Amino acid sequence: RIIPFNKLLRFPHRHLRLLRQTLRAHPIKHPKIKEEKYASFNLQAQEIICDRMIMPNEFFEYYVTMESLHIDQPAFIMIMKYCTNLKGASVGYPYILTVAKNWASEGCTTVEAINDKLLGYEKQNEDISLILKTMKLKRNADSYERDLYEKWCQMGFELGTIIFVIKSLQKSKNTVNFKYLDAIFEKYYKVHAFSINEIEEFENQKEQHINLAKNICKNLGVYYENIDPVVETYIVNWKNLGYDDETLLKISEYCFKSSVRTLEYMDKQVLKFYKLGIINTQSLEEYFGTILEQEQDLKEIFENITHFFSFRK
Repeated sequence: RIIPFNKLLRFPHRHLRLLRQTLRAHPIKHPKIKEEKYASFNLQAQEIICDRMIMPNEFFEYYVTMESLHIDQPAFIMIMKYCTNLKGASVGYPYILTVAKNWASEGCTTVEAINDKLLGYEKQNEDISLILKTMKLKRNADSYERDLYEKWCQMGFELGTIIFVIKSLQKSKNTVNFKYLDAIFEKYYKVHAFSINEIEEFENQKEQHINLAKNICKNLGVYYENIDPVVETYIVNWKNLGYDDETLLKISEYCFKSSVRTLEYMDKQVLKFYKLGIINTQSLEEYFGTILEQEQDLKEIFENITHFFSFRK
């Protein structure tokens, strides 16, 4: 018989204990899952999630996740312990499932693999604690935040640089969270600014880059409400190739006259000029002069041919 939840809340404790024992012994049935092999898992799981009762649908979600992602039962128990250490013994099962799926995507489906991951987390603890302290957060980092820190390290950012960026952002932004930090580091990664000096240089030149981007867009006859992507995608890369503002503006004028007035086309032209060794105004003008001479020669040849055939007639 199905018991309404509001009545369940009024059950005496002895009834709840009896219901808990029943659920442990008889988990939800599914034709493709042999529930008898999860009897030990059920008892261990309920001991870990000791501040609330695990309902049949929750057990079912655990079974499906383990079966579909090939996660060993002892490994899943380790994941549950990790989650309760972070969130407490009443942690919700959606969080547990999210961690399990994320770790499985990294190949952490066995006790050995999860042990290795947790050892890596232990080595990160001191660094993560310093980051949280800088962000004025008095808690432990969760798996999402740890994974982001690991990602930033793999991208090439050192702990000192990360702390510097957080402190810099706090001067202009009251709260800094990990999601916002990740977007900032993605931006710095795109423009190849990894050290403190490179980041400071990028930020100091940002206003100059924005003005240059606006003038280039004006020359091309295009408009962007948000100019930041133009700076990050094109301006910084062109600058890194060695082009100055004057040369880039002349190239934009050239593209406008070529009737292909897009940043994508200009980017192709810049790369073409770079391969030809044309990286300043002087070499660009010499190139245009050569093209003009060639066009003049072709024009004279065409006129001579036209004159010759008209004379024959």
